[in-house]
Amino acid sequence: MLFGPWSSKKPIPISTCLYEDFKEMLTFLYTGNCELSTENVVALVDLAQSYELESLKTHCDNFLMATEVTAENALKYLEYAQRYSLQQTSERILEFIKTNTEDVIKSYSFVNVSKEILIDIAKMEHFTVKEEEFFEAIKIWGKQNCIEFQQTSGNFEAAFKHVIKDILPFIRFPIMSLEYLHHNIVPMGYLFTYDELSKILIDAAAFSQHGIAPPPVSAYSNKYRGRRILLTDKNGNEANVYVFDKHIFNGMKIYNGMQSRATYNNASEWGPWNQQQINTKSSINTIENVKYYLVKNYNGYLALKPKTSICSGECILAPVIPSNNNFSCGSGSTMLKVL
Repeated sequence: MLFGPWSSKKPIPISTCLYEDFKEMLTFLYTGNCELSTENVVALVDLAQSYELESLKTHCDNFLMATEVTAENALKYLEYAQRYSLQQTSERILEFIKTNTEDVIKSYSFVNVSKEILIDIAKMEHFTVKEEEFFEAIKIWGKQNCIEFQQTSGNFEAAFKHVIKDILPFIRFPIMSLEYLHHNIVPMGYLFTYDELSKILIDAAAFSQHGIAPPPVSAYSNKYRGRRILLTDKNGNEANVYVFDKHIFNGMKIYNGMQSRATYNNASEWGPWNQQQINTKSSINTIENVKYYLVKNYNGYLALKPKTSICSGECILAPVIPSNNNFSCGSGSTMLKVL
């Protein structure tokens, strides 16, 4: 039985959605199924939310779970998933962003993403892009999204700080290179107090020497947040590897759960490196007090080597940060586990 305006015998206009979308909702009510597409799924989720149809929301969530996620549509679908509490889809897309962060932040859709979604990405413990590149993307987003506020205030610096102030606490400035900080962050000193900027530089200096540092003196985290890989030597000593390049990460995943074999010069290796995108241009710089690195060696193999035995022309893929001083890379049988 219908009440209020719904009790009228006259036709009741439905003006908040398209006829075809409402028809698909009714079809689902009567049959338990409907025709979903990438064009109508968001509208059907919205109708399911409006009419409290949890089974239809679940149906849409399952459809989105089977839909291809790309760098261009990931942020749009994540916004919908979080707005309508589609847990499965939200978790799947966040996992996609972790592994494809660089592609996502360079997508055309990034500048239009909501601040809330951007904060969620900035809060991630792990993703595959360097912190410097992530902040460059945030700067582009901030410049695009501060235009209206700038017109009101007449001051770009105040407007820019206003739109990114809620994101800044989650940026890991101490893990950026000192060169980048001096050339790109120091000139933006209006974002920080003098004391805050000084402490960031102190933390970054410590990080550049050790790759891992004591608790930061600044308010910003100094923990790596690349995708994490755990290495365990034959004596059970562990070391962490943090990878910021998705191609390098995917190449290492091939050897997930496998042990290395010992070679010479206190090194060990797993097997052929199959990621063609990796070349000597992908090589990273060594860190002053970090002893071990994962490399693509001169045989084209994924190898674990001490810094002192890395040869010219070998591609350094990632630093290895031991949990204690007993970790050894030369004895072979080092287990690689993707986390």
